[in-house]
Amino acid sequence: MDEPLTSFHQYSFATLRQYGACFELTETYCRWLAEEGEVGLSPSIQAFGAIADTAKRLQFQLARAMARGRDLRLDSIDRMGEQWAFGGNSLGELYT
Repeated sequence: MDEPLTSFHQYSFATLRQYGACFELTETYCRWLAEEGEVGLSPSIQAFGAIADTAKRLQFQLARAMARGRDLRLDSIDRMGEQWAFGGNSLGELYT
């Protein structure tokens, strides 16, 4: 919280933005597979999309918290972990 705004941008890009982009790409790939005829991917698509959306929201929440000098609730990180486990397990059930 004591760092300059440039530190926030570097941190945010290296963590939340990359994490969200990774799962947005995963969601896109799963959607493509579904369009190509793979079945049963909807739960994983939804889970990975939720991770991407949550990472984006968390990035903006972090920016606001830093600007206001307030603490940031991190329970959304737990929810992303739950979505990751659910999405991965759903894929595992399809392909094992």
